[in-house]
Amino acid sequence: MTRAEFDNTKFSKGMRVRINTTIFAEILAVNFENRTIGVRISTEHEQLQWFNCSVCEIIIGKRS
Repeated sequence: MTRAEFDNTKFSKGMRVRINTTIFAEILAVNFENRTIGVRISTEHEQLQWFNCSVCEIIIGKRS
């Protein structure tokens, strides 16, 4: 996702993201200043993991 795509995305509850084409996760937080997306990869990690928008693709309501 480019910076422009990130800036123009209307983030909402239930949105999912594909990270580096292999990881699927629900978006739990967004940092607009740094253009990063926060997800929890597994239940073992209590803290969010943050990814730059350039390695993310928004998937809305499905896995592809």
